[in-house]
Amino acid sequence: MESLQEYGSDSEGSVDGLRNSEGKGSTDTRVKEVEPFHNDQLPGDHGHRKRQRVAVGAGLSIPASVEALPQDLRFFRTSIYIAVLIPGDVRAAISRCIAQVQRQQPALQPLQGFTIQGGGSELQHPPHVSLSRTVYTTAQQRQTLLTALQRHFKRQKRFKMSLGGWEVFMNDQGNTGFLALGVRAGLDQLCDMIGQTDNALRLHGLETFYQPPRPHMSVACLASSAAQTQIESALSKARLIKSSPQLVQEVSEVRCLVGQKMHLVWVA
Repeated sequence: MESLQEYGSDSEGSVDGLRNSEGKGSTDTRVKEVEPFHNDQLPGDHGHRKRQRVAVGAGLSIPASVEALPQDLRFFRTSIYIAVLIPGDVRAAISRCIAQVQRQQPALQPLQGFTIQGGGSELQHPPHVSLSRTVYTTAQQRQTLLTALQRHFKRQKRFKMSLGGWEVFMNDQGNTGFLALGVRAGLDQLCDMIGQTDNALRLHGLETFYQPPRPHMSVACLASSAAQTQIESALSKARLIKSSPQLVQEVSEVRCLVGQKMHLVWVA
């Protein structure tokens, strides 16, 4: 089996984060280097995150400090996702929509992937569609998980995905809401990919995706227990409920971020 392409460096997930916790298939992984994410900016299931109950196997207790763990038992925040490449005009349209909603609900904040750095420079972190929750893995689990993902996606073919239509999600704690663009075309294929990801996670005793899956790309968040109603009301007042930017992309790769190291587990 071909080796996995990887970029970046390892970084342990915090214990506090763990306690409190978006053609024919090919295994060719020759692609350009991608800027790695930082641990505190991990892409994942922004729309509805749930605390992971069992992340690293039965019988493993969590020490007071992650530094107290041996290297091979430290926790790494892990997420499987599809990066979304947004053309400049679509990015600008999304930013305008967020600004319109903010005028009705000033506490709404754009996610960092939608913050333009330096007045028009490249986005610091790419937006994404999550195929997994954010889970915590050990160094011992990493290679077997990556290998399992590569095996499950081996026959995956590239396909067209389109995003459009505003949706609102609440996290499992019920204290934060997320404004997102939903998936239109390619929904069946994405749900199948989520199922394949679940199979790989299940083999490692890791938590699987939300059911039923609702893949989406989050663009902004609001910290409030009433965020669902507040965001929907702001969308209505801004007259955006039936109006959103549209985006079409060919899906041709899946990424897995472990700590600060990005691995390409499927490239078509």
